[in-house]
Amino acid sequence: MNRALPPDPVSESERTMTGGSGMTRRRFLRQAGTCALSWAAWSHNDMALPGALPNPVGYSNISWRPEEFGQALETVSALGFQGMQLLDWVQEVYSSAKAPELEDRLQKLMLSAPALSCGKVKLHPDGPENFTTRFRQYADFLHNLRGNVL
Repeated sequence: MNRALPPDPVSESERTMTGGSGMTRRRFLRQAGTCALSWAAWSHNDMALPGALPNPVGYSNISWRPEEFGQALETVSALGFQGMQLLDWVQEVYSSAKAPELEDRLQKLMLSAPALSCGKVKLHPDGPENFTTRFRQYADFLHNLRGNVL
């Protein structure tokens, strides 16, 4: 019992106001209302689904202080995220001697380090500073953690 809605009668004055497109206020409101109802029904059903996040790619540790980094890793892992973007200070704290410790911790928590923010690097090609060495340190650190986005 699927009935189509009757066509809107379009007066000559409405046709002139719409530029001949046939889009009347009534038709617009009907379409907008249908879209709103569809969106409301879909979003309500989507929110009702239990379980893990559909694609928990990663999270950034920007909201945690450096002394809370261990807790941040635990929390992000417990929430089901697959990875965590690291900030520049992580590279300083986990320098070459401590890097294996970070690698082991990430592996135990089933996390990856897909990205590293390069906070102390300013990329101004015509600037007097040369950050090539610093940028290289960031790149090497992230590469060793199997990350790929600087």
